[in-house]
Amino acid sequence: MLEKARRFREENTAYTDDYPEFKKIIEEKRGFIVSRWCGGSDCGAKSGTVAYFVRAY
Repeated sequence: MLEKARRFREENTAYTDDYPEFKKIIEEKRGFIVSRWCGGSDCGAKSGTVAYFVRAY
C-alpha cells in the first residue's frame, strides 16, 4: 500500500519555477506542483482563485 501511494505521488507531481507553466499545469493536470515561493503575498496573489496549500520543508 505504501509503495502504491509513493508511486501515485511521484506520477502526479510536477516541478516548475515558471508562473505561466504553473498555470498550465493547474489547468491541464491534477496532482501536486512543487515550486518556489517568494515568501510574500505577491506570489500567493498571482494564483487568483486557485486553491493551494503551502508545505515548507
